Amino acid sequence: MQRLSGVDAAFLYMETPAQHMHGLGVTVVDASTIPGGYDFEATRAEFVRRLMTLSGFRRRLAEFPLGLDHPTWIESRVDLAAHVIRAQLVAPGTQEQFETFVGEYASYPLRRDRPMWEFCLLEGLEGKRLAILAKIHHCIIDGVSGSQMLQEIYDLESAAPPRGLYPEAYGEDEAVPSLLDMAAASLAARIGDPRRAVNAVVQTLASAAETIAQFSEREDMTIPMAAPPTPFSRALTPRRAVSFSQASLSDVKAVKAAFGTTVNDVVLAACTMALRRRLDEAGVLPDRPLVASVPVSARKTGEKSKSFNRVSAMFIGLPVQLPDPVEQLKEVSRASAAAKKVMASMGSDLLGDWVELLPPLLFAQSMQLYSAFHLAERHAPVQNVVISNVPGPPFPFYAAGARVLSVYPLGPILEGAALNITVFSYEDSIDIGVVTCPDLAVEIGNLSDAVADAVAELRVRADAAVMARI
Repeated sequence: MQRLSGVDAAFLYMETPAQHMHGLGVTVVDASTIPGGYDFEATRAEFVRRLMTLSGFRRRLAEFPLGLDHPTWIESRVDLAAHVIRAQLVAPGTQEQFETFVGEYASYPLRRDRPMWEFCLLEGLEGKRLAILAKIHHCIIDGVSGSQMLQEIYDLESAAPPRGLYPEAYGEDEAVPSLLDMAAASLAARIGDPRRAVNAVVQTLASAAETIAQFSEREDMTIPMAAPPTPFSRALTPRRAVSFSQASLSDVKAVKAAFGTTVNDVVLAACTMALRRRLDEAGVLPDRPLVASVPVSARKTGEKSKSFNRVSAMFIGLPVQLPDPVEQLKEVSRASAAAKKVMASMGSDLLGDWVELLPPLLFAQSMQLYSAFHLAERHAPVQNVVISNVPGPPFPFYAAGARVLSVYPLGPILEGAALNITVFSYEDSIDIGVVTCPDLAVEIGNLSDAVADAVAELRVRADAAVMARI
């Protein structure tokens, strides 16, 4: 039995019928490289066997009565048939069919009465490809731990999974703890560190003072609740739509070197370019920067934490009102530097500290009401988009013997910010995954392709800048 940390529990409380808090990792592999050929049963058994080494994948929730405190993790039986399913695209298995299927698969939340993850092996993609869809709730994984998970379940060389008889399930159900045991764990957690309340208040006041001071001195400060309205700044429905694309990591690094920025700045600038063009085409281009929420890992090297999530966030302006891509990149770089100073003043545990102090039932019910009454449409947007940049391996790896071709991460979308762009670097590419809600007012096109095109255009501008210095 282990009580959820405040930050892990927050992702449970944020979930509503329209705001799903799972992420989706979409891995595309070449099934023709599996020694002896692809076998569904062997592949399913191998994935589950490896996932069982990770604690979050063999535990389920035990809810505290009346939602008076955070739930508790208890050990759970894991049934192969329930957690790894099989699906088939109708021939020819095009990219459009693939994206449509993934969008529909992302539209359904995970069940809470069993471990909060599910894999789907999607067969029938063009070119003898197989897609591995990993749907995992945010309460057991963040960007960094998700990247680390890949190291546990994937290999550096091709080796077919063993074939033969497979267990139907792993583990056994742990008895649900008594109310007395859960109350004791709750009390111990809340009085075990009496400084948390003081820390939360002090850090919040210090962060507010730092933000006000910097905002008065710098025009490139970005603050939430000041985002312009956009077609995706509305209340969500449960449906999701996705798109995928790839760009050159070498191009990103060349742009970084030419203009003295960071890789993350280049990614944000490419997103800025893509969003400007799509919003301009739709006739809804705002006259001020969009506000992007950019998740940042708060994990320290070698840190051991009881929390599955160790994440903070920066708010960074995306200057879509500027027409020139290079000027956009320079402005993004300045805004990123300012955001890092604000994030440093907040501390990495601020969210967790406040969630420990707030009554869980109040938090969860507030989110339900906020979503049900579409309150996201009744105030200025907190942010317009969530953009994540997750570093992956620069070398090839294999999934159950199949060579991995690409990895597309898809994060949650939020009320009032129905757009998430996540990139994952793998070998010499960045794999771009975009998720949105298709029921919003204006279609902004295939944004993932627009981001890839923007990277290529920035490379052309970078090469021209280098040549001009010679």
